Formats: sequence, C-alpha cells, structure tokens
Amino acid sequence: MAKVVSQLDHQHTFESVAKQWLAIRESSWDPEYTRTVRQRLELNAYPWLGKLPISSISTPMLVENLQRIIKRGARETARRVAQIYKQIFEFANAAGITSPNQIGNLSCTLPAKRVKHFAAVTDPEKLGTLLNALDSYSGTLPVCCALKLAPMLLNRPGFRRHLFALN
Repeated sequence: MAKVVSQLDHQHTFESVAKQWLAIRESSWDPEYTRTVRQRLELNAYPWLGKLPISSISTPMLVENLQRIIKRGARETARRVAQIYKQIFEFANAAGITSPNQIGNLSCTLPAKRVKHFAAVTDPEKLGTLLNALDSYSGTLPVCCALKLAPMLLNRPGFRRHLFALN
C-alpha cells in the first residue's frame, strides 16, 4: 500500500496538478490572462514547489513561498499567487488528490492591501470653478462631450473613452 501511495505522490506533483488545473480553466479565460497565470506559476511557484508531491505541501510551505515574493517588493503578485494556490488546492481536493482543507487561509498571512484614496473636489466654490472650466474647454468635439458628461454620469474615464470610440 505504501508503494502505491508513493507512486501516486510522484504522479501528483504540485506542477502536474497545477498544469491540469490550468488546462481546464484556460478555455474560459482570455489568452492574455492565461499567459499571466502561467507566468506567475513558472516564476513564483514551480522553482520551489513544482517537484514536491502536492499532498505533502503544507500551509507553512506556501506562506514561506509567499513571503519570498513579498520580500522582493511584489505584494500584489503575492496576493494573486495566494489566490492561485487556493484554486489549485480546491481543484486537487475536488479531484480526490488531496485531503479537504489541506491548506489554511493564506490571505491572512499577507500584509494588508494599501488603500489609496483619490482626490475629490468637495468645496462648492472650487466645484463651480471646475464645472465652468469643463464647460468652456475648446478641444475636439468628442473630448468636449466627454468632459460635459463626466459630472452627470459619474462613470470611469475608460468607459467614456470606449463609449465615444463606438462609431
């Protein structure tokens, strides 16, 4: 029995299970996103975890790997790699390769996300000045229209840009 378990562990390395998971998921993803996920695994996971049997990987091992990513200054990458790990282990659990809840909540081990607040005009006089400036802008017609719509629609600039690109 131990020999059979050993052979299964050898077949189910972290890298092989991750590639199975990726093969299933990539059909529903944008090719660019698939490339990004594959690259994150190749750069951040496979060198340290790839050859290990997935059933032998523990939360502290994953946390150590995520700390390695954070130490190089890539906090957001660490957060996204943690999400990938979670999905891979959920897949492995659903496929019967690992036991349920083999890894803990990795997001608790990551530093809190830095919140950046965007500036807003809250003074009524300054708001009036801004609205007058928007109204008197004399650029191209699409830009003038977009600027005049901005305070009424309160949508993101990228949305307005795509809206005016639809001719």
